[in-house]
Amino acid sequence: MVFILINIFSFSAIDLINTENRIIGKVYESYEEIIPKNDSLNGYILNLNDFDEELCYLCLGTIRNYSLIESFFKDIGVLLKQKKIDFVIFGNLEPLNDSKEDKLKYIAKSPYIISEITYRMIRGFETAGVYPILKVDSKSGDNVIQSILSKSGSFLSYSNEISDVDFFKRDSKIVLLKNYNLKLNWEVKEENFDDNLIKIYENSVVLSGFRKDQSILLYRELNYSNDRAVTYFSEKVSDYAEEVLNGTKQPTGNKNW
Repeated sequence: MVFILINIFSFSAIDLINTENRIIGKVYESYEEIIPKNDSLNGYILNLNDFDEELCYLCLGTIRNYSLIESFFKDIGVLLKQKKIDFVIFGNLEPLNDSKEDKLKYIAKSPYIISEITYRMIRGFETAGVYPILKVDSKSGDNVIQSILSKSGSFLSYSNEISDVDFFKRDSKIVLLKNYNLKLNWEVKEENFDDNLIKIYENSVVLSGFRKDQSILLYRELNYSNDRAVTYFSEKVSDYAEEVLNGTKQPTGNKNW
């Protein structure tokens, strides 16, 4: 069952309008407040913490098993489809570097990893019957975008910063520039969200560094030193991370920073 993080703040749906300023749907910023109307377009701006409070993009970027990423976002897509969501806005195409303050919001340093993870998210949502829309801004990596295009052929884009996109936020509304068909007709009913969530965390335990005299265990923190350290992203797998640090289990994730 999906975990919903209760937020004390209230999020109202954003009007989705066309270029004629006519309301054609709603875009929700909170999963728990989705109340769709069947006769209009219904979108959702993905917040990973709506599905688990520890889930983050950086965790996803460490995972070697790309099929797991695709399966997991198919599960999230199924849950969104059950809420009558037609399209989902998601992603961060800006490469990570050590100057970023909140590193958990970034997928990886490598444009290739960012594009592959994002592509698998696209495929997962599409499999579930939810149309994928990518967030872009002025800091999105050109190499990332070109790599995604080489994999997917094309994608629709959203920005709250630039206007040369398919969806852009203007004041308190989101404008759709063309009359795209954003309703996918198929629907998948089966999902394994709980099992795949644990697999996500089990597959994102990262060993870094080489000096064993100062081995450390890091919860949701990155190791930029030479000290031997294990980074893990959920307390649900803290025992596994401890075993990796002790050398009794193999690390499962790749360093992506």
